[in-house]
Amino acid sequence: MITSNLLETFNGYIINARTKHLIYMLEDIRTALMQRLVVKRVEMEASSAKLCPRIQAKLEKEKKLAANCTPIPSINTIFQVNYHLDSVSVDLEVKSCTCRKWDLTGIPCCHAVASIFFCRGDAEDFVDPMYTRENYLRSYAGSIPPLVSERHWPLVTSPLIPPPIKVGPGRPRIYRRKDPHENPKKPGRLTKHGVEMTCTICKLKGHNKKTCPNKDKAPSHPLHKKANTSDASTQHGA
Repeated sequence: MITSNLLETFNGYIINARTKHLIYMLEDIRTALMQRLVVKRVEMEASSAKLCPRIQAKLEKEKKLAANCTPIPSINTIFQVNYHLDSVSVDLEVKSCTCRKWDLTGIPCCHAVASIFFCRGDAEDFVDPMYTRENYLRSYAGSIPPLVSERHWPLVTSPLIPPPIKVGPGRPRIYRRKDPHENPKKPGRLTKHGVEMTCTICKLKGHNKKTCPNKDKAPSHPLHKKANTSDASTQHGA
């Protein structure tokens, strides 16, 4: 799920570039990433926070929920936390909680935050190091060099030779591969394999009008459209 979400996020990020030609699509993606690296790095350098902005916002929500938790210490690092009608176990040394939220995200849950506050600690110190400001700046420390347009590209004097043609072993094929349902008497035309017939008399599927069991009940001389239109025109003229 995480891999799919990352893929769909990047796919939406380049959705406008995907409609262009391959070379121009790659150029738009390169330009967007080149600018993104600089923007994200400048924003984090201007901030003095210890954590990334979104991680800090999630931690603040857990701090508000921690007001409803009642930690009961077992030892200095293990607590039983009562939250409404629920009771969980928190281990500050292992950084684990029974609700598994801290284990999966690396951000202390409200039970862990309540236990940290009980020890008079700072919740930001118990966040996984991958969410810190230093690692964020290290992730965006790289840069993509600029690229000039086609008019500034160097001219190539050597001719472009196509790759050599490699002939495989064996006799070359003369006739094309035929479709398994192709009509042998009429090359290039397919048979009616898989087509379900519809009777023009009873409108039922599975047979045609020649094998219809109700063909004797059908009118012998059905009215045609031309006859109907001629009769209508005659009545209109009258």
